[in-house]
Amino acid sequence: MNRSQSMSDQQHNDSAPEHARRRGASPFPASGAHFGEEEREGAPEWLISFADMVLLMMGFFVILFAMNIADKSGADGAEAGVGSGIEWDEFVYEVRKAFNNPIPLDSSNPEEQRFIEAYLQKSQEQDGQSVPGSLDPGLEGDHDTVHTVRTSEYYGLGAVVSFNNDLSRLDEVSTRRIDELAERIRGMSSIIEVRGHATSAEAYRDPQQAVQLAFDRALTASRRLAEQGVRWERIRILSASDQDPLQALPQDAGTDRTNARVEILVVDEEAPSRVPTHPGVILNGDS
Repeated sequence: MNRSQSMSDQQHNDSAPEHARRRGASPFPASGAHFGEEEREGAPEWLISFADMVLLMMGFFVILFAMNIADKSGADGAEAGVGSGIEWDEFVYEVRKAFNNPIPLDSSNPEEQRFIEAYLQKSQEQDGQSVPGSLDPGLEGDHDTVHTVRTSEYYGLGAVVSFNNDLSRLDEVSTRRIDELAERIRGMSSIIEVRGHATSAEAYRDPQQAVQLAFDRALTASRRLAEQGVRWERIRILSASDQDPLQALPQDAGTDRTNARVEILVVDEEAPSRVPTHPGVILNGDS
């Protein structure tokens, strides 16, 4: 073999892969060595990319939802602080609901109670009742600060306290809610109206007992207010039984449970002054 023939053979060998590519064949062996190429394991790349896109879209819509429930009540000061707390609790509840994992209304988990309370307050506002810290605008009226569609003389300040069925005891969440309200209204001279309510099931079993149960719930809430420094002469206790339901015609026990509640409302009315008296003192000309 001479030198020129050796160079020709080398050029032919170097161009062999190029000829193979032109013919559509692979220049690499059919089996055997991988020439440093690693095997891929797990899901295909398109599936991973699709999952990333879905997660990004879900995050985008969650952000849009969070921006959509911004506080529209226009409250300032202390009321704005309370509204923002209710806003976050409602956001958590709605996100759970959007991801097909809603919080049951009859849940006994203490950590979920504040989220349920936020949802119930939002539902009550949509039902046309006055709820402090409401996030939705009210119906159009003659005033900019209308809190309820019903004719009344109530301020927006107040609270809604939930109870378990057939019970008039306060749980930890309800006690904390009353304590927070008492701290804000302590020292005021306005009348505080405490309305007790019963469920449709409670009234169906025994209408008279439902009236008493609603009153007992209102009395329990009033006692807690008094323990926190609110004067008794400011408190007006009412029993509505099931005549003012939050959820009319409930279809299940969980929905009906929302009617077992107490509304605490600050009325635009001055409490009567307490005049110290002694036995034998004549009042208003009566002997």
